[in-house]
Amino acid sequence: MPYLPWVAELADAADIPESPLGEPHPSAVGVAAYLKGKHDMEVYPHVRIRDLNIIALVSKAYLTRILGLDGLVLLRGEGQGRPCLNLGTEEAAEKIKSLKGLGDLRLGAILSLKFSPEKIVERGSNPNLNFYLIIRFSLPLPNELVNALQRVRSEGKELYAYVLIASELNRDLVSKLGQPYIHEEEVNEFVNDVEGIVDGVILSVPKDREGLKRVLLNLRRK
Repeated sequence: MPYLPWVAELADAADIPESPLGEPHPSAVGVAAYLKGKHDMEVYPHVRIRDLNIIALVSKAYLTRILGLDGLVLLRGEGQGRPCLNLGTEEAAEKIKSLKGLGDLRLGAILSLKFSPEKIVERGSNPNLNFYLIIRFSLPLPNELVNALQRVRSEGKELYAYVLIASELNRDLVSKLGQPYIHEEEVNEFVNDVEGIVDGVILSVPKDREGLKRVLLNLRRK
């Protein structure tokens, strides 16, 4: 994984997906442990609930705690075939937080802006979740969505806008994902515009590691 050293140098933290785009990859918790141990980086691995039984899910939560990782992002996960565990993210968070030694483990989940402002506030107020990755984040945001996010933040929750970035290399792929995205040259402006609405931005440049490196370098120069 030769790209990990410059990720650690240029990024403030790493959000580490589990099996991105449905393809097998090294365990997100394992990669997070490597980054934390070798580069002392703030790390947030994902876990796909549908791929695990309840014992394996809880084991990942305990492992996250033992390794000193900064949090765990719970995803329902998508894919073919029958899920191993038919459990939603909120139910999974409640189960994990109820166990000995895991009550203060930082847990995160996805919060989509496709929902109504009322539903966003409701979903964003879960007492067992500490932070949210905001998807379908597209500027300009309607005032009612900005107000909803501010209400969630007022509950002490941290919000991170997840933004897909289209580069010259991955433009065709990103345009087919069915999610809002911005172009590489728009990243700095986007980051400036969301300041005060969210606590941070998660930058994803699928299938283009050099593109991610360019984006991070440009942000460091601004």
